[in-house]
Amino acid sequence: MRDRSETTCGGDRTPPGTARRAALTAGFLALGVGVAFAHGQPGHGYEIDVYRSTPIGYWVGVAVGGTIAVAIAAFGRGSRRELDAASLLGTLSVLSIVALPLLRSYRYYGGGDSLTHLGWAREMRAGVIDPDAVLYPGIHTASASLSAVSGIELTHALLLFPLFFFPLVFVLGSTRFVSALSNSASARGIGTMAALCFVPINKVSVHALAHPSSQAILFLPVLLFLLIRYQRTDGTAFPLFDPFGSAFALGCLGLIVIHPQEAMTLLSMLAAMAVVGTIARRYRPTGELASGRSLSVHTILLGVVLAIWVARYDRARDRVAYVIESLLLQTHEPLSETAARGSTLGLLGGSFEELFAKLFAVTLAFCLLAAGLFLASSIRVARSTSDDRDAVVSALAVGLAPPTLGALVIFAADQGDHYFRFLGTIMVPVTLVGTLALVGVVDRLEARARRSGLGVTRTHLRVALVVVLVGFLALQAVAVHQSPYVYKSSQQVTGGELDGFETVFVFHDEETPLLGFRSGSGRYADAHYGSHTAQNDPDFSGYRDAIPGEVFSESLTTHYDSDRYLVLLEGYERIEVDLYQEVRYTREGYRTVETSPAVDRIQDNGELELYRISPPTS
Repeated sequence: MRDRSETTCGGDRTPPGTARRAALTAGFLALGVGVAFAHGQPGHGYEIDVYRSTPIGYWVGVAVGGTIAVAIAAFGRGSRRELDAASLLGTLSVLSIVALPLLRSYRYYGGGDSLTHLGWAREMRAGVIDPDAVLYPGIHTASASLSAVSGIELTHALLLFPLFFFPLVFVLGSTRFVSALSNSASARGIGTMAALCFVPINKVSVHALAHPSSQAILFLPVLLFLLIRYQRTDGTAFPLFDPFGSAFALGCLGLIVIHPQEAMTLLSMLAAMAVVGTIARRYRPTGELASGRSLSVHTILLGVVLAIWVARYDRARDRVAYVIESLLLQTHEPLSETAARGSTLGLLGGSFEELFAKLFAVTLAFCLLAAGLFLASSIRVARSTSDDRDAVVSALAVGLAPPTLGALVIFAADQGDHYFRFLGTIMVPVTLVGTLALVGVVDRLEARARRSGLGVTRTHLRVALVVVLVGFLALQAVAVHQSPYVYKSSQQVTGGELDGFETVFVFHDEETPLLGFRSGSGRYADAHYGSHTAQNDPDFSGYRDAIPGEVFSESLTTHYDSDRYLVLLEGYERIEVDLYQEVRYTREGYRTVETSPAVDRIQDNGELELYRISPPTS
């Protein structure tokens, strides 16, 4: 059947459907050419900024493909196939940015915790440890299995999940959730584009790299979609025997394996929603909140399995005890870390206000949209004038209370920036509800424009929507990876670094401490040996030793009373001297390394240099 939109008003005028298909074809071609540009220029050495290092041809291709996708999806006209193609084009465009480290053939991506996760995956693949020896073995086991079955390098297999699979799952789950709760013809397209903003990735405690907590957060939209489909589907079967009920239960149990902290957060949300649902069925049995199926069985199941799982690990019990102790004793100032970071940011020429705008401007917009719909839905539920969507939105508002309280508790305790993990979890339902609000606002404005006759047409409103969505996507895309734009260096780990550290670990004398910058060389030891092996190796001296900035800059050759190894990575001088403006490690310290007769270079592969520091003899 011919699409009605293809009727023409003039003899030679191009049918709208043909124009859309031509635009989509051009968009896919532009994206394909751009991806070819990026893949054809791999990042061999360390790149402090993945954005600037990626060829301009890639960015042109992504910009063309992404803009076409947003325009067609936001206008909501055309056949279902055309709208789906637009969503696919937009998804591939943005995911290519998230997956740039893979496209650019980085050996690995993610320092800190991500290197430790690489070591765990290596230990699991080698059979050194069992998967259940790790509190959250999900992505490690999956990556090790993928590597063993496909022959893909483990470093790349471990990147596929955080850089492609889980972001794709987040987009699909978010789109299905929004589509299920909105009757608007444009909900699917707008839902996809809003999901592609990846608002929960806040770059503070939620990242696009191997980080199980982040992957668990990106998995939540799928669970929320299964939750509402279970709750709003009529059925008399036992919850665990219902198709959507059983799928939701399995997803909850899978979340425990990905990361139990996010499972605990989901449990708190389910408990709050179950309690409110039970109260509504008791006192307002005819209301919308009472019409949904009970969540009691799922809440109990998740709570029991989660308790059994975490009780087996000392780390989980110790963390809970530490949080409680910190709250009771108040052994730290909650804002001390923030103040210290603010001081450093000021030295770099930035400010909290600027950084907040870069990282959280789009987040704030979705919060405002969601707050409006939360309030409106709750009022309609209270007045018994609500519909099915209002009941779901109001239930989610109730469910957000426990994780919000949890964020405040973690902020008050000595848990670093972990409260941003709670923020990441909170932003999942906020993004979904904010998207529903955005769809509703656009539809209402169009209806009012038709009635008012003020000259504002549907095309004007949809163009404005395209501008807003493109702006949101651009603001989020330029900050999805760490870069100097947000006063951070790239998380790239080069092959020379991994190979160089392997040589260091194999041939070091097992007695001389090994010094590194900031957190030392321990994360690379985790990646090479696996943390279980490295931490229990009595011959590995200096596992976490870092050289203090003042020692490196002022007394490198006189501070220590015995020999030390010092590892310098290619690119660190640019990071410390140029990006961080010598806040900790100075140019003078590097000159001392190069010129002092008490410092000998004993290894250099172009990306890693190993020096031996010999103190003066008395």
